[in-house]
Amino acid sequence: MQILSAVEILPETVEDSYNNAMERIKCQSQHDIKLAFHIISWVTQAYRPLSVSELAYALEMSEDNYSNMKYCLSQDQIISSCQGLVGVNQKSTEVALVREYL
Repeated sequence: MQILSAVEILPETVEDSYNNAMERIKCQSQHDIKLAFHIISWVTQAYRPLSVSELAYALEMSEDNYSNMKYCLSQDQIISSCQGLVGVNQKSTEVALVREYL
């Protein structure tokens, strides 16, 4: 019974999935919202896939805060702040969109 009710609320399209994830992002703290949008921006605009450590460094550089590594990100922080829009490859530690066509 619970499975059927869960299936009924699943998004029907990729666009619906994307919109749901964006709404979940917007319900987070201001810090996590900002972090999520910065991560998504770097992931989608990078010339090549970035590792977790490269992404953390890129976020630091974009904040013009070279000495205070406040973005010592873990894989869990990246995934949770982006609410399922990005994932981390366990072998390469590269961060990428979960669905390439998003």
